[in-house]
Amino acid sequence: MERGYLKRYSEVWELLFRILDIAIIVACAYVVYWYRFSSTSLPSNYILSIFVACLITIVVFNWFLVYGGQRGISIYKELSRLAISWGVVVLSIGTLTFLTKTGASYSRLWAGWTFFCSFVGFVSIRDGECSAATYKQRNRDCVCVKREVTGPQRLAPYSNRCGD
Repeated sequence: MERGYLKRYSEVWELLFRILDIAIIVACAYVVYWYRFSSTSLPSNYILSIFVACLITIVVFNWFLVYGGQRGISIYKELSRLAISWGVVVLSIGTLTFLTKTGASYSRLWAGWTFFCSFVGFVSIRDGECSAATYKQRNRDCVCVKREVTGPQRLAPYSNRCGD
């Protein structure tokens, strides 16, 4: 990966993460509904709640700068920002459900598992992106070198990892 690649395409990465976050919410909601009710057709009130959850997520994640540049921020700080913002989304949806008195029409298990699985998905894509960027940065200048191998490691005389 060339130097400055992520910085040059940061707007594309931000858009990609926005799309992936929405896709994760929709996919998790659909899969959890299918698993919970053994049906693939969601009622209209569930579809509306998924749509509202996606809108609230976009607004709250932008407000908490989840999609902003994360360069120089530890993965712990990035994930804590993500957890706080997702907590605000969950509390906002819960408050909205309470205020509109529509809580009885939704399965609490469906909502809880959807929130949990979505958060796991958010963490997974961000951890994968962080691991890939760290791996590329660490191995950017590595070349394949021949080393002296003795004993049972005889089958692997070459290494392309730094520090070997």
